[in-house]
Amino acid sequence: MPCHQYVHQARMNGRGSRQYADSVQVNVRRLVDWLELCCSRSRRPGLGRKANALLELMAHHRWRIAAGPHAGGWGDARGVDRRTHITVVVQGFPHAFHLRMGTRARLIDITGPGLR
Repeated sequence: MPCHQYVHQARMNGRGSRQYADSVQVNVRRLVDWLELCCSRSRRPGLGRKANALLELMAHHRWRIAAGPHAGGWGDARGVDRRTHITVVVQGFPHAFHLRMGTRARLIDITGPGLR
C-alpha cells in the first residue's frame, strides 16, 4: 500500500511532545508530512522505503514524538552521532526510531527496529 494511504491514520494516531525544541518546532502533522515527502522523492529510494514502513507502523499503532529535534549524543560502534534527530516511539516496539535531519529541516535517514 503506498504511503499516502497511511498519512491520515498516522496523523490520527500520533501525539506530540514538548521536549527539546532546539531549532525547528515539530508537531505530528509536520513530521508525517516530512515522511510523506520522503516517500515521493525518487532520488533516495532507501529512505523512501524506510519512510513508507514507518508510516505504515504509525498508521496501525499509537505513536508519539518522544523528543523533537535535538543534537545526538548517543554512540554506537562507529562513534558518537551528533547529527540532529527526532526520536519517535511507536507503541508495541521496544526501541525508538531516530529520524536524522540534514540542513534545511529535511529528513536524511531513518533508523529503528525492523527498518532496512
